[in-house]
Amino acid sequence: MTDTLQLYARETGQTELLSAEEEIELARRIAEGDIEARNHLVRANLRLVMNIAKRFQNRGCDYGDLIGDGNMGLMSAAERFNPEFKVRFATYAAYWITLRIRDALRQVAYPVRVPSYVFDLVAKFRQAQTALRQQTGEEPTEDEVIAAIPLSGKKAETLRHMLHTGRTPLDESDEPFEEETPWLEEEDERRRVYDLLDTLGERERTVLLRRAAGATYEEIGRDLGLTKQRAQQIREAAVRRLRASEVV
Repeated sequence: MTDTLQLYARETGQTELLSAEEEIELARRIAEGDIEARNHLVRANLRLVMNIAKRFQNRGCDYGDLIGDGNMGLMSAAERFNPEFKVRFATYAAYWITLRIRDALRQVAYPVRVPSYVFDLVAKFRQAQTALRQQTGEEPTEDEVIAAIPLSGKKAETLRHMLHTGRTPLDESDEPFEEETPWLEEEDERRRVYDLLDTLGERERTVLLRRAAGATYEEIGRDLGLTKQRAQQIREAAVRRLRASEVV
């Protein structure tokens, strides 16, 4: 471990873990512009960054760089944490930390930036492909899957290109690829998702956030007194509600 990482590791143990009440009080002060409260909340959760960063080692990024990116996510979480979500800060922050680290890994895999919505299109394609395969018992064609999503011509073209080449038209032209409708910037889109989380019940929020942070359904169910299957059902219902609001 480098000297910098050793120093970081020592610092993670210098601030005691916070109680739920202490997190709420710090969040209230942060909302009022108290920088020291934000720094305190961050320092108390540095060990969380290290634990999450360890899961992403050996994927193309140096461990120290992963921690640096994770810290950026932790800072974002500290500034946006809303106690009214009724989840512990670590649950909320884990999502942002993981998101930042995954964004960094994507930049390594795709030196020319691939817009985040393209990854969403690929994910929707895989989900529709699985659903059709289960319904028919046969392997659906690419056209059948795209028709089931469905997508406009421009988005379908982008998706096909990504599936076949691992790249987007943006990679092969100096001109920016224009969408038929403007897409929100990543940060704005994430903020909108979190603004809508308060429309969910407390249990739905907890399951959704913990699953996004990497917890298994078995772990979530055990902590909430649910079966693994019930935890999965709750998460899927929450996702459907967010999709109905056109944010997922």
